[in-house]
Amino acid sequence: MCKKVVFPAMILLFLLFLIGVPAAFADASAQLKQAEQLFKEGQYQQAEAIYQQILIDYPATDAAFAALTKLPCVYIAMGKQTKAEVAFDQLLADFPNHERLPHAIHEIVENCSRLGEADSAKQLCQHVLDNQPHTEQAIWLHMGVALSNVYVDDANGVKFAVDKLVADFHDRTDLPTALFQIGAGYYKQALVRLKDAGSFPSAKEYFLRAQGLWKRIIQEFPEHNPSDTADAHYFSGVCCRYLGEYLDAITHYRAVVDNWPGYPYAWNAQFLIGYCYKQLSVLGAVSESVAHAQIKAACEQVVQKYPDCPAAAAARDWLKNN
Repeated sequence: MCKKVVFPAMILLFLLFLIGVPAAFADASAQLKQAEQLFKEGQYQQAEAIYQQILIDYPATDAAFAALTKLPCVYIAMGKQTKAEVAFDQLLADFPNHERLPHAIHEIVENCSRLGEADSAKQLCQHVLDNQPHTEQAIWLHMGVALSNVYVDDANGVKFAVDKLVADFHDRTDLPTALFQIGAGYYKQALVRLKDAGSFPSAKEYFLRAQGLWKRIIQEFPEHNPSDTADAHYFSGVCCRYLGEYLDAITHYRAVVDNWPGYPYAWNAQFLIGYCYKQLSVLGAVSESVAHAQIKAACEQVVQKYPDCPAAAAARDWLKNN
């Protein structure tokens, strides 16, 4: 009799737990958004309190990972470098193998840069390297040092850090991830210069630097991590479009669709092949008939292979009207 009562009770508790988990993480998401807004408004103490509460309420979760990604910047904004180092150390200790750790370190450097504190972010990474030079996360810390140099426009510092990365971690399959993130730093800086200063010559230099790093992935480490190689091709194609190098962009986009058809942006790479041919036609680099045939082929591939993608409707419209 007792067992018959306990067993349904256990099921009920389990079901209540399952119902409560989504709600709990929804609350965490709301708290993260609130803290982010407070940070943007300069209300650092309030943001800190929310992030610390998330660490208490949701330990060892992605919400805690997000909070620890934000806290170092909060403390740096408050002028508390030591507390920033403690939070950064906790991020590495609690989530040493998190798949988003390289992105988190990039985010910390980028956010500190917006505060005019890229050197403080560099200090976070160097602090750990000085005390634990053989730490498992050393590759990401050297990446963080390089990124800090990107955001303060220290090209020589970036080169030194990249050369050290390649020399020390040449056989690591995740080396291309570090190189890609450094290139992404240059890419983001190029976009900032285009948007804020409207300076294409300045942006061009940063696009070229990004391409240089991604070219190393493609040429030197193509088999280390295929997803990084796909990223390097796709975003090199994006840079080529900004630079008006449409034939080169097509080469990169074709590499993506031919080799990684399941890549998250393969649909866009396919669509942009058509766009690039249109631009080449406008420039007189290819005939209208050649461009038309290539655009048609690109749109047909989008519709056939990626019928539900964001570009599918535009591809269908072009095919219908041309």
